[in-house]
Amino acid sequence: MSYRTTKILLTGNITDQTRDVLVFLCHEANNLWNTAVYQIRQAHFSSCGIREFFDKDDCFRRQFKDKKVKVSYSQLCKDFKENPHYQWLGGQQGQQLLKSVEEAFKSYNELLEMWFDGELDHKPKLPGYRTKGGLCSFTFPSDGLRFNHEEGSWFLPMSRVITQYWEKGKEEEFSIPSVSYIGDTNISEIRILPQHGKLWAELVGAIRFW
Repeated sequence: MSYRTTKILLTGNITDQTRDVLVFLCHEANNLWNTAVYQIRQAHFSSCGIREFFDKDDCFRRQFKDKKVKVSYSQLCKDFKENPHYQWLGGQQGQQLLKSVEEAFKSYNELLEMWFDGELDHKPKLPGYRTKGGLCSFTFPSDGLRFNHEEGSWFLPMSRVITQYWEKGKEEEFSIPSVSYIGDTNISEIRILPQHGKLWAELVGAIRFW
């Protein structure tokens, strides 16, 4: 069994309300990423200490000492549980994004070790911030997804604050279309992607090849 990713266009194929909510959540994902990166970087710099040296041009320099970043996914979840950006996204979606932040810093740590060992020519850069006010992709894990067999579409799980703010007593569901070979028996996750001024979804499903 392997996994197949199918990209579908959402813009023009979902309700205006669903589009507005997903774009808003992409903004919140962007804000959560930047907030988490800021916290990790500030904690890191406060523990690094200062290195003083003369560079190749004999100019005196002062900079933070190079060391691996301490980062913990479980601690990030605790720290950001009450964060408004996390609350708008919802628990599972927020956790997935914080996991991506952790993975970015772990990748940096691996590259830094390679640089220490002389396996890289250039020192890696710490994970940075995304454009302020921009959009960031985020993921709906399979646990919260519901498949509409009649319509061939997915009901997306929304946080309590989203449903309270957007639905305002209405019964409308937030849903997106699917494809024939990915349903509730083999869905892994759905990623929401803002690209080139449009909204897309990547459906990741387990496909069995015989």
